[in-house]
Amino acid sequence: MTDNDLARRVEDLKASGHSIVDTIRCLVEIHGLTLKDAKALVHHSPAWAGERIAHEAFHAELISILKSET
Repeated sequence: MTDNDLARRVEDLKASGHSIVDTIRCLVEIHGLTLKDAKALVHHSPAWAGERIAHEAFHAELISILKSET
């Protein structure tokens, strides 16, 4: 399977309502990717860009709060 095929698979899984964890699990169990590669593919996928941006913003805010408390 090519990288483009895997990217389409990620988009299809997202479109059909699968979670990030389900998508990563599918890439590992069905397509034989390593956990690291599957997570990277999902993280950088345009299909999950909205969630990635939200998670990055949340983590940045959390770090900022924790640093200000010390």
